Amino acid sequence: MSIHQLKESLHKLIDRIEDTELLAAVYKIISVGQGLDAEVHLTEAERKAISLGLDDIEAGNFSSHEEVQAKVNDLFKK
Repeated sequence: MSIHQLKESLHKLIDRIEDTELLAAVYKIISVGQGLDAEVHLTEAERKAISLGLDDIEAGNFSSHEEVQAKVNDLFKK
């Protein structure tokens, strides 16, 4: 997928989102990734979720991108 196609797909996905919290999370990810928001303010729930996720990774409880992609493809019969 070209960068143009990827951007177009992201625009379409974002336009369909009606969940304010999800949009705020996407905004936060993109802002930090682009260096637009040098200071990140996380809620306590976000900090806890990140900590739990890091604990899972350290314990080996995670799936590779390829494994997740295969599961999603199976779900949608692609």
